[in-house]
Amino acid sequence: LADELRRIGVNLNQLTRAVNSGYAGVIDLTEITKGVNEIWQSLNSLPRDVR
Repeated sequence: LADELRRIGVNLNQLTRAVNSGYAGVIDLTEITKGVNEIWQSLNSLPRDVR
């Protein structure tokens, strides 16, 4: 699960860079970012051996 979240984070960063550099149209990543942050917070609350 943690590896998948990292990949999602990388993809979000790539999309953000593309938008900021003008390569992609402006898209609203607010809800996606909120969801990913909530998942990360939940994951971080788990004991390390469960992650």
